[in-house]
Amino acid sequence: MTCTTDPDPESGGPAGVRLVHAQRSSAHRSIPFASGIYGEGLAVAHPPNAGWIVPVEPILQPLEREDVWVPGLEIVRQRAT
Repeated sequence: MTCTTDPDPESGGPAGVRLVHAQRSSAHRSIPFASGIYGEGLAVAHPPNAGWIVPVEPILQPLEREDVWVPGLEIVRQRAT
């Protein structure tokens, strides 16, 4: 699924919009889908701070399913260094 919403810059931009979509997918137990949606947001988001919350996000719980979240976590890790 590609998010086609044109986000308001004040709302967190592409990563923020996709975070909400990923949370909804995760709540419906579609973890790989949620990871993909969020990864799309990170790919188009403006570094360095976009996506920093994903490792501790309580609904997504990416550290519980690192196998699925590796691509997104790697982007966040690279931006942190």
